[in-house]
Amino acid sequence: MPAPDAATVAEAAVAANAATAAASTNAAPSAGAVATPALAPGAARPSSNTPAIAAAAAAAAAAVAGQQKPFAEVVKDAKEQPGFFNLYSKEEKVWLEIKPEQFDRPFFLQANRTHGIGDREPFRSPMLRSYIVEFHRLGSLVQLIARNSQFFATAGTPLARAVRESTSDSLLSAVPVASQPHPEKKSILIDANALLLADIPGGSSALEAAYHIAYGFDARNSSFTALHNTADLTGFAVSAHYSVPKLPAAPSMTSPSHSAPPAHLEDERSLFLGYYYSLAKLPEAMTPRVADDRIGHFMARRWDFSSDSNAFPEVYYVKRWRLEKKDPDAEMSEPKVPIVYWLDRNIPEKYRETIKAGVLEWNKAFEKLGFKNAIQVEVQPEDAQFSTADARHASIRWVVRDEPGAFAIGPSRADPRTGEILDADIEIEDGWTRVPRRQVSEQFPPRVAQAARVARDTTFCEYGDVAMDELAFALDLLVARGEIAPDSPEAEKYVLATLKDVVTHEVGHTLGLQHNFRASTIYTQKQLSDASFTTANGIGGSVMDYNAINLALQDEPQGDYVMHSIGPYDYWAIEYAYKPIAPAQEKEELAKIAGRSGEPQLAFGNDIDAGFGGSAEGMDPQVNRRDLGSDPLDYATRRLKLSRELWTRLQDRRLKPGESYELLRRNFLAGLTQLSNAGMVGAKYVGGVVYVAQAHRRRPIVGRQFPFAPRVCAPPDRGSIRSLQGRRRVERDHSRHRPVHAHAGRAACDARPADERQRGDPHRGRRVQANQGQPRLPPVRAL
Repeated sequence: MPAPDAATVAEAAVAANAATAAASTNAAPSAGAVATPALAPGAARPSSNTPAIAAAAAAAAAAVAGQQKPFAEVVKDAKEQPGFFNLYSKEEKVWLEIKPEQFDRPFFLQANRTHGIGDREPFRSPMLRSYIVEFHRLGSLVQLIARNSQFFATAGTPLARAVRESTSDSLLSAVPVASQPHPEKKSILIDANALLLADIPGGSSALEAAYHIAYGFDARNSSFTALHNTADLTGFAVSAHYSVPKLPAAPSMTSPSHSAPPAHLEDERSLFLGYYYSLAKLPEAMTPRVADDRIGHFMARRWDFSSDSNAFPEVYYVKRWRLEKKDPDAEMSEPKVPIVYWLDRNIPEKYRETIKAGVLEWNKAFEKLGFKNAIQVEVQPEDAQFSTADARHASIRWVVRDEPGAFAIGPSRADPRTGEILDADIEIEDGWTRVPRRQVSEQFPPRVAQAARVARDTTFCEYGDVAMDELAFALDLLVARGEIAPDSPEAEKYVLATLKDVVTHEVGHTLGLQHNFRASTIYTQKQLSDASFTTANGIGGSVMDYNAINLALQDEPQGDYVMHSIGPYDYWAIEYAYKPIAPAQEKEELAKIAGRSGEPQLAFGNDIDAGFGGSAEGMDPQVNRRDLGSDPLDYATRRLKLSRELWTRLQDRRLKPGESYELLRRNFLAGLTQLSNAGMVGAKYVGGVVYVAQAHRRRPIVGRQFPFAPRVCAPPDRGSIRSLQGRRRVERDHSRHRPVHAHAGRAACDARPADERQRGDPHRGRRVQANQGQPRLPPVRAL
């Protein structure tokens, strides 16, 4: 007899539950009876004809149950994989076993992206969605329900009941029961293909947002590619197919609303994305640590309705790993469970030691708290039987994409109830392998479309791109000065130093730290020019800033180029999040730690303080992305001088035979990038901008009386701004650039075959759209 479809099962289940609800008005529930959900407002009430309904429901349920095969018959000849949820697989079919005690018990579900399509779209982060979920049985239907944990109140109180009645859970998937109960274990089977070969991560929506094409999820051509099972995690690697029957026709004229399809597909109507689903055991709830707004931590936000004595119900917990000493009484002790980062086997071997060093840099902060080897690094073996994308392995992976740059991102996922970080997965693009050897034009940053999509997202990080852009500018100038060769060991050393800095930055995010865009201002230019000072102290207060490269003017002494270690702010932020404190003293001790916020070396300003563009936020002239030194205006002026030096030197440079004019064009654009950034830094000094102090009235900060103070441009500042404006006018004087330098055309050295040039550039539509609103090369007048 064929198995019933989902609709039949659902109807039977609803009928059975309706009968149960009706019957409950006349009979007390028997021992062990399963509670049924309350009727939704407005739902139809059971008829008074209870016996008839009960009989119909019983008949429907019996019909469904009669079509279920015995447990042993379903899994006959299947391979068993015991674990958190036992799995049985035969050919392309997979069944998941659920024991009676596993129903209505919370566990952790995480979806990661493992395979892409050569673009940064549709998902920038490798970590997609995570939930606290439960399996719930509704008659002969098994539901996968995401529990809403945002609101809570003390259990057993009327307010706890009010919370339950005021909020909603979410249904992620539902499947029929696939077998009769096991005769001994009483467990049942469900079809894992039907449960998980679905668009749980929302890939269709992400693809449509990126390309304006309505790709649909295709379950028939999706499949499991690997299964992993341990005592506390059941993992599924998924190949997810998306397709669209017809692509929208391209408009006859370029339209801002038109988006080209993905560029690197053999057939743009079809694509595969890779996912990894982790069904993992939840740890015992960790005691949360309340966040303080004077220090930049990522936070878990919840609403506590246990009491109305607080003005607001919101509570904020620091996101942090569970870190406990093996020997709590020892001054220095290893942790019970260290924080381990796994280097994926796809990372090129030549970069593994640099990446490892960037990760272990954070041990310096944990050693001050009495932890020995708190952070450790392992390399995934070639024959490993686990995926670094699962929820039990914090990882660093290498990716390749079509875009220039070196995007890096360090997301994490935490228990929403406590803020405990459960997993983290960092991705780094392979652009680092080509920085010293680039010979082609690069897209002028920032990417406008990208900025629009991630506007006001404080978790978004583009430091990888920023650091690579800074490094490229510095190498261009050092090569033009004749101080290094682009393919020399010295150039490679700068690349590795910057890569280490980026890794340390992204690991900081996975430890729970936000950006700190004020930290770059704690040292003076005199200190930054002193090599002995920067070797001992670094070039800024934190690796969580977008520190500009420390590049000296010609004939000035040169300090360290990049941030080589964590800074004083980083030690402070780690102390607040991870210092072992007895519960009775925690509130007082945390207040004492946060009370140091007035110390100059602990200066802090996050993404909101730096501004997202076009809003009243971000008015503080000392909170900037990509600056360096205690005087941002002086930094902007120095960068304009360096850009002018680069342009002057390049106009006198003779290209070698075979070298492309694109090299000169790229160098020209590198100077324009610095010009644009200098203008953004200087603009905050005009029009009554203010300083923003992270102060609490109860604990005044030394030297600052108010959280907001007007910023009035002093005479030296006004002179610097006039100088900045003057230099910008000079840079707009097109006749100062020789035609061969400013008009290094693509056709001058197009190495493509003639037939490819005739067909045109397949990416042209994307480039036109991506570059809309960005500075263009100026028209050139002959001298």
